[in-house]
Parts: sequence; structure tokens; C-alpha cells
Amino acid sequence: MRVLHVVASNQMRGAEISALDLIGELNRRGVEQRVATIRRVPDGLDYGPQSVSLTGSRAGSMARLHRLVRNWRPDVVQAHGGEPLKWLAGTLFGPGAPPVVYRRIGMTPSWMAGSLRKRGYGFMIRRAGAVVAVAEAAARQLVDEFGVPSSSIELIGNAVDERRVRSSAEPREVKRRLHLDEDARVVLFAGALTDEKNPLELVEIATRACGALPDVTFLVAGDGPLRDDLAAAIALAGLGNRIGLLGSRTDLPDLIRACAAVIMTSRTEGIPGVAIEAGMARRPVVAYAVGGLPEVVAHGRTGLLAPAGDAPALADLLLQVLNDPTGAELLGEKAQARCLELYGIEASGQLFFDLYNRLRGAHHPRETQRSPLTGRDHDTTLTGEPR
Repeated sequence: MRVLHVVASNQMRGAEISALDLIGELNRRGVEQRVATIRRVPDGLDYGPQSVSLTGSRAGSMARLHRLVRNWRPDVVQAHGGEPLKWLAGTLFGPGAPPVVYRRIGMTPSWMAGSLRKRGYGFMIRRAGAVVAVAEAAARQLVDEFGVPSSSIELIGNAVDERRVRSSAEPREVKRRLHLDEDARVVLFAGALTDEKNPLELVEIATRACGALPDVTFLVAGDGPLRDDLAAAIALAGLGNRIGLLGSRTDLPDLIRACAAVIMTSRTEGIPGVAIEAGMARRPVVAYAVGGLPEVVAHGRTGLLAPAGDAPALADLLLQVLNDPTGAELLGEKAQARCLELYGIEASGQLFFDLYNRLRGAHHPRETQRSPLTGRDHDTTLTGEPR
């Protein structure tokens, strides 16, 4: 079987890392794969020798992508996100083209508020050979806002390769590398510094936490257009020695293991990989209850969730975790069990493998095995819990 993956970039971001884990799992299953990246950055993710960078003008790059599809003749093309789907418009509509799997990686961004944009985007989505949603919230939005029939949506949650996220260093060694006291309580924010991830709100939360606890330190692993704004806000709040901006990192598993909690201030999310990685590392997540986060984090059992945008409530929940190490350890243990059971890469890889095979053999009757969304008991969620 041949599968062509199209990703937005090789940056170390959630969707791209999730794609890398899936590609690795499919490699182990003997699938022949190639990867086309729309944008490429130095020292980014390595998708292997069969990856192609679509550099140059937009028109030229799109033409190169479609030549690759025509010449290599993949059985399935996988679009990891909305931007790759737009680049595959010619493939979606071309005669004799391979089926395109559109992987919906999150919720509708604010810039797509206009009805005209939504109609055009919805038209492309409905032309895909299959639509995969990473969260139930994303699946509902596909139905409600884009008119995608629920029967055509596959629900395959984001997954993480547990082998990739194993830490290689003890927490005290990580703290030494970062010039932190080994007894410091560390809170980690890991994500792109973009409006969607809402990093500026971290300053308000850190102000509250640092005022209550003299030994807490915040680390920010990630980069993006709001880095300068975040640095200015940190300086204005007088927290330059309490919040460290680390930039993009390749040692995220070590950072997670060294922290007491992972904090997320996102305005919207699909199924964030960092929340799964934190769970697999037995670290609780404290976050806003947005998008698919409540599907990953069971409030009060594997982490703590605050109402969206309620920074004081989120700060109080973070202090609750920091002030109760025993309770935090229990949350972490349950988070690890939940994430290993629900979000391991092997199960996700099998679901994608089965989906590709169904699409490749679409002229045969559909197999009796159904997707998690269309075939399971509608009174239960992805996790098997009652609705």
C-alpha cells in the first residue's frame, strides 16, 4: 500500500508531531509512504528520506504536489489539517485521483467566521474520500458548521508513540541544565506562541501563583509570533526571574518529567498531543475546558479543568495541584493509565490502516468493522463512558 502524507510544515508542532508518530507506526506495518511538506524550517522534524519540500511559489508548489500524486500513484493521500486540504483541491476534483483522507486536527479558527469561507471549505471537506476527526467536539462541528454527514466521519483521536516521549534524564539533572534549584516546583507551558494558544494569559496566572508560592517557576517551551509580546508582558509584571522562555525544544519529554504540572491556556484545541504526552509521563494537566480537552483530561480524576477564559479559576486549580503533591501524583497515575489505554499509537495506526484499506478497495462491499464514531454505541463517548 502507498500513502502520501501532506503536512503544513516540519515544525515541532502538535499536528506535525502527530503525523510523524503515525508515519512511524505505519512504517512498522509495511506501508510505503512519502511526505510532502508545504513549509520547511531548519532543524525541524525529520520525515525521512522520502520527504519532499514544496518550496517556491504557491502555484509552482501546488503543481509539484499534483505531479507527485500523478507520477507516484499513491493508493491514498492523507491531508493533515485544513491547509494541506486546500493544497489538494486539484486532487480532490481531478478524474481518477486517489481518495483523499482529510484529518480534522482541531476546531474552526476565528478567521474562518465568514459564511463564504465556510461554504467553500465545507465543499472541499465533503469531497474528501474520508473525514477523520480527532475529537468528538471537532466531529460535531463538522456536522453543524460544514454539513458533513455524521455517518461519513471517522473518529480517530490523536495518538502518541509512548516510546518517543520517554524521558532520558532525571528531573534534578534537567533542573541543573536549566539552572534551577532542584527543589523548585516547575510548571510547564508547551506550545506555539500564537493567539490560539493564548500564552499572554499565562502571565496573569503566573502572577497569582508566584505571589502565593515563592519556589514556583514557569517554563515556556515554544516559539511563535507572540514571543516578543509575551516577553514584554513578563517584564512588565516583574516576573523575568520566574518565567523562562526556552524557545522551541527537542527535549520536551525531559521538561515534562521535571515539572509538577503542565498548564494550557488555549482558546481552542482539538486533542492536544502535549496533554497526552503529559499523561503518559504521569503529570497532571491544568487547562481550560475547551475543544477536545475534556475528552483527554477527566476533570478531578486525571487533571483539572477551568471554565474557558476564567484565569483566576485556572490559577486556583494550579495552586491546588502545587499544594497537594500526593493528590497530584494520584492524578498523574490515572492520567497515565487513561492516555496509554486511549491514545497509544498502535491502536490509532490500526484504525488508519483499516481505513486506507477500505478506501483502496472501495469497489468491494464495505467491511463490517466500522469506525469508532459510526459503529459504536451512540450512548457512549470515544472513551466508552456514558454521555
